Amino acid sequence: MTRIDLVIKNGTIVRSDGVFQVNIHVNNGKIVALTDYSYVPPCDELIDAQGLYVMTGVIEPHLHLRDPSINEREDFESGTKACAAGGITSIVEHPISNPSVHNVDNLKNRIEAVKHKAVVDYGFYGGAGFDNLDEMESLAEAGIMGFKTFLPASPPGRESEFKGLNAKDDGYLYRILENAAKTDIPALFHLEDNTLLNLFEGRIKAKGRLDPMAHIDSRPEICEIVAVAKLLAMAEDTGAKVQLVHMSTDRAVALAKYYRTLGVSISIETCPQYLVLDSSDMDRCGAFAKMNPPLRSKKTQERLWKYVLDGTIDMVVSDHSPFLLEEKERGNENIFDCPPGHPGLDTLLPLMLNEVSKGKLRLEQLSALMAENVARIYRMKQKGKIEIGKDADFVFIDMNQEWVIRAQDMYTKSKGTAKLFEGFVIKGKPVRTILRGTTIMKNGEVMGKPGEGKLLTPSK
Repeated sequence: MTRIDLVIKNGTIVRSDGVFQVNIHVNNGKIVALTDYSYVPPCDELIDAQGLYVMTGVIEPHLHLRDPSINEREDFESGTKACAAGGITSIVEHPISNPSVHNVDNLKNRIEAVKHKAVVDYGFYGGAGFDNLDEMESLAEAGIMGFKTFLPASPPGRESEFKGLNAKDDGYLYRILENAAKTDIPALFHLEDNTLLNLFEGRIKAKGRLDPMAHIDSRPEICEIVAVAKLLAMAEDTGAKVQLVHMSTDRAVALAKYYRTLGVSISIETCPQYLVLDSSDMDRCGAFAKMNPPLRSKKTQERLWKYVLDGTIDMVVSDHSPFLLEEKERGNENIFDCPPGHPGLDTLLPLMLNEVSKGKLRLEQLSALMAENVARIYRMKQKGKIEIGKDADFVFIDMNQEWVIRAQDMYTKSKGTAKLFEGFVIKGKPVRTILRGTTIMKNGEVMGKPGEGKLLTPSK
């Protein structure tokens, strides 16, 4: 009888189409068989998953490690270790860095800069902006997973990080979509209308407001709704595949649901922060809760959940955006003086497992939202499901374990800014992460080695 590398026995397997009690056989980093509990072939490693759920590894397609940039905030090693700790086995990294990924040379240089640091598998987006329209086709041919464009203006002082990432105006937005439609990859958009942002922020500042809630009031839901409406009208006209990132308001998602009925190719993200927190947490956490788009009302949050549960929203992502403590603390006196964003890789899966424990979500839905849909949308044919022939990427989940989120236990470098979920009591924990058949985290200890992660490109 042929000996294989690994057998995972006695686990309860989670997929979007059900929960199964099978053993998983792994050889050369791939799933080679799924059998009943009674069959265990000769193997080099045997893992008993009795009492645990085994789900395919989480695929995280929205994070900002920004390496190279200000690497004291985060770098590719610390960020991908945080992924391993949180049950994430693959990532797609956004193009903000210094310089940004707005042409093929910068893409190649970034791969060279980080490939020896990666603990999990990784792919990249390329920027699509008014100033690099001619680079979009070559970026697609070079293997990016998608394009990223911001409708809001680039942050002052960070222009090099955002070169090739800004639409500038509606005319350029249309041209970006025309170019994206010539490729077979999605175009992702940060959707807040810049003209309306200027209007509302100007009104708030004219009143002399600098308090935390001024941030929320300066970016009302209408900014997101208008941005989504015009994007989707242009997407229908051009035929581009679009992705709406970090959706925070149900009314924007409702528009996307309608445009899908017209045949527009639309994928939709939201984040745990919009499902677990609300605008009252801005008072609790101040500058540490500043993010774009901002936290919304409890009523909006409740309506957003409906689109998670009915399958309209395709994925739940972290929008991990680390900063230095001193950068965030600038907002203590003036909320407009600190950058938006917070770390979220260590907590992405745990927060959603806690929603499962509360009965709000089923594990089968979680497998779709955090892996299966992501793999389908980004054409990761080797990823995203416990199925013969796929990569042997797994996260073991103990739904009985109750624990407390502590920033000091995280792998992100941005521990000092991880205030949003500090002290939250969570039921459900990732206890083991396996990448292509090799354990990279066990009981909170990351043992994956930098450089073991492989570059991902869209499957043909």
